[in-house]
Amino acid sequence: MFRCLASGLAGLALGLGVAEVSSSTDPGFSVTARPDLATMTAAVIRPTSPDQRMAFDVTPRGQPAEMANHGFAWVDVCDTDVVATPKASMRCARAAVTGRDVRFGVMAFNGAEPVPVRIVSNSAVLATFSAGPDRRLIVGDFDSADVLRRLDAIEAQVAAQLR
Repeated sequence: MFRCLASGLAGLALGLGVAEVSSSTDPGFSVTARPDLATMTAAVIRPTSPDQRMAFDVTPRGQPAEMANHGFAWVDVCDTDVVATPKASMRCARAAVTGRDVRFGVMAFNGAEPVPVRIVSNSAVLATFSAGPDRRLIVGDFDSADVLRRLDAIEAQVAAQLR
């Protein structure tokens, strides 16, 4: 049994216990706490051998039935401690795979209101996406119906100039 040690702690606690990987040999990676952060804890997963690349895969095991509205595998990064308050309202950034598509977006649970999804570069917001009335896409300050109206108006102006 390989036990992940974290900065002098007995083990890296992940909600209900210690992170363990079943293996008779070194599994090739370790889970540790990032040592340079004073204001928060950050888990780091990295190879145990020097100069190695790293990937992190989340997959189903076998061939399970797809879970409605979720898919076969997904990762949620949430704004609420689900161990301390399992029924609290929360919002999560989600990456998921279903039988029909790959999804990136926001999931709201237990009465929480969804928040916009923003594409950022450092602190600059490059694009904002949210759902408007009737589940229409809103991009920045324009909902999809408004964008179509504006395109129709531009098309009419171009057609008038060509006459």
